[in-house]
Amino acid sequence: MSNTSLDETTSARNNGAQPATDGHHNHAGNGSTPTKPDAIQYRPDLADVLPTELTTRQQFVVWRYEKVKNRWTKVPYNARTGAKASSTNPNDGSTFDEAIAAHTRGQFAGIGFVLSPEYHIVGI
Repeated sequence: MSNTSLDETTSARNNGAQPATDGHHNHAGNGSTPTKPDAIQYRPDLADVLPTELTTRQQFVVWRYEKVKNRWTKVPYNARTGAKASSTNPNDGSTFDEAIAAHTRGQFAGIGFVLSPEYHIVGI
């Protein structure tokens, strides 16, 4: 299973814009610690551009940038509980509305959708 950032994916698909950097190549210039990427801006029309086949599933997470081994990475969290989420635990998924609410409170940098092989959904 994998975690796909919906804010980045839909923004790039619909606007032709590039997704925000993931921090892996955002170095300070001297090979030192990369700078922390910016949070993703919430799109008020996100529910309108995502298929209902996604927004009706309880497979959403929120995420924060955290430094792991000198790199910034997106760590998933359960939108309902605020605890770290696992992409392999279906109980860690939240509804789309729960994820949006948690993200707009400003505690998380973005939202994501946990892909699961039993639903035959593929992220590109």
